[in-house]
Amino acid sequence: MVDQVRETLRERIKRGASFEELENIIRLTRGLRERERWDLWNWAWRYDPEAQKRAQPLGAVRAFFARLTPS
Repeated sequence: MVDQVRETLRERIKRGASFEELENIIRLTRGLRERERWDLWNWAWRYDPEAQKRAQPLGAVRAFFARLTPS
């Protein structure tokens, strides 16, 4: 359940969802415990969809230099 809500939040954040929209998703999802709601809010505040894009080129550079170093 929490993973489904997290995926929905991820999609909405990438599209530029408002605070109220995220609040409605978390608050109105049935079956979540208070701790799960808190965890989802914490995750949503920290989630940065641009971070993955920034991290990918760095991984490619590391892989390139790893091939150059002798074993």
